Amino acid sequence: FANRDRKVMPRKLCFVLFSDDTCRQYHCFIYALDLHQRGHDVKIILEGPATRLVKELTRTEPSNLSTVMQQAKGFGLIAGTCETATEGSGCGLENFTEMARASGVPLLNDCVQHAGIGEWVDRGYEIVTF
Repeated sequence: FANRDRKVMPRKLCFVLFSDDTCRQYHCFIYALDLHQRGHDVKIILEGPATRLVKELTRTEPSNLSTVMQQAKGFGLIAGTCETATEGSGCGLENFTEMARASGVPLLNDCVQHAGIGEWVDRGYEIVTF
């Protein structure tokens, strides 16, 4: 990564992760961590099929993805997961809502019972979708 000692103009970014593609998911988290380390204000919202990622936070055997997710969570970068999408992710087979609660990931429902972006835009965040 580039020299982290240089002065930067901090930006505010909100990553909305919809993808169920592991490569995109991983890159969303490593980009968020890199930008955070560079002094930017970054938040991640899990939406749609990506809400199943809350399961990664409950893994006992770490993976590359769960490791970067835990790091992002530790820095407070995970803003939350869409409550409606999280409830529907398990199709009755797994309870992702309880996994989110157990992992301390907020359930977001401020836009017609889905995770909204309006609050983030109002606070000056740029929205980036994955």
